Amino acid sequence: MKSRGVTLFGLPTLLTVFIVITILSFATLSLLSANSDRNALKRTTSLVASTYALQSMTEEKIASLARELTETSQNRENIDVILSQFLLKHPEITYNNTNRTLVFALEYSVLRMDVTLEVGSIADQPILTRTSYRLSTKNGQDYSLDGDPVWGG
Repeated sequence: MKSRGVTLFGLPTLLTVFIVITILSFATLSLLSANSDRNALKRTTSLVASTYALQSMTEEKIASLARELTETSQNRENIDVILSQFLLKHPEITYNNTNRTLVFALEYSVLRMDVTLEVGSIADQPILTRTSYRLSTKNGQDYSLDGDPVWGG
């Protein structure tokens, strides 16, 4: 009887199967990674577009408030009378009498913009000066520090 030793007949087949499985694994991982990158890019693009839209809405709101405050001041002499008349028309605005600041918030999509405006006057004409913006998301992420996300505000 002849004794059978180790032959190399099955080794190429096993090696080929191992290489095919390895290649398929790496291809699957690459596809999942590309999918993840695409989804992250979609979310980022959506967030940036929402940020620009909210910024535009905020600037339009500030301009309309300044215009309305100026028009109201044409009929009144005292700035306190002007502000009380103005605030009656805008219940969404909070007024701090100590600092003479107006605070309001706008929301768009998942973003919220908190704006603080200081009320000053030049020659009995009220002037609005923007003192702060705070851009945040619903999950509490704050983007108001140079556009970089800051957790916890």
